[in-house]
Amino acid sequence: MIPNRFDISDAIYRPLSTCQFDTPDSKLGRPEYSTLPPTSKSNVPTRSSVRQSTIEANQRDAAALRRRRERNRLHQARYKRNQDTRMAATEDNIRHLQDEIHKLQLQRQLLTIAPGKKNSWSTAVEYFRLFRFGVHPSTSVAPLHASTEKVSRIDRQVQWDFLLATMAPDVTDGTVVGLDAVMETWEFTALCFPDLRVDLVRLENGPNDSIVATTQQNLTISKMLLRYGFPHLSRPESKCSHIVDKLIGQQILIRSAVHFKWDSKNDRVRSFVFKSDMVTPLLHLLGNLEDVAHVFSKARLTPEFEFVRGADQRIELD
Repeated sequence: MIPNRFDISDAIYRPLSTCQFDTPDSKLGRPEYSTLPPTSKSNVPTRSSVRQSTIEANQRDAAALRRRRERNRLHQARYKRNQDTRMAATEDNIRHLQDEIHKLQLQRQLLTIAPGKKNSWSTAVEYFRLFRFGVHPSTSVAPLHASTEKVSRIDRQVQWDFLLATMAPDVTDGTVVGLDAVMETWEFTALCFPDLRVDLVRLENGPNDSIVATTQQNLTISKMLLRYGFPHLSRPESKCSHIVDKLIGQQILIRSAVHFKWDSKNDRVRSFVFKSDMVTPLLHLLGNLEDVAHVFSKARLTPEFEFVRGADQRIELD
């Protein structure tokens, strides 16, 4: 027999729940067990709560996206405004530089011409300087014209004194004769085009000791032009609304050649005849010659940009 052999029959068996464990640090008769808190059914996420949480998260994301897009839109709008402002300033600077270039070119031409011709050339240059923006309207049309006038014109009396000093009494522009008629033509032109601006491009020697001036004018087709230049288009019975819709508010570029003839005996201008082209820019806007012909059919302006005079075509104000 093996000494100290453990005999299972010697063990005393008792249920675990009734066993007592005596430890130095424990005064309890039963062991302690760590237990998890009971799981409540209400704490378990349901399908509807998950779906609602997803919807709310998507809404928050969508709102954040909208805010981000709005910030981007405002940033782009601000950037575009700044770009437009810079572009407008640049265009103004370009126009100013072009004006200065034209002045210097004309001054150079005046310095290089023969002394006998200097008086006629300087007269032509001064004429376009004084009448660059047309003339102030007379007293009868001034109240109507004041609301649309956007340019600073030379005083009417200064212009008149210049004509008296440099033009022959029977001077003609190819359509009218006399200083009064010339001033009336300028007044009518400024009435039709409140933003009138005649830019002198160059001066050249023409045939028979004449001077040829090349000009250009950027003009806006306004209600004033339709009212006084093309009144038949504005009448209700004309049925020209499709033409008016194409023209109103549009800008056109008109190039002209002005032939000055000088009376060397009296040192005065005998004539200055304008030759312009209104057909080309209007054809570009209207797209067909039939509508262009209708525009000029009963107009007070000719295709050559001349004022048609007549007893039945006086400027009448309401």
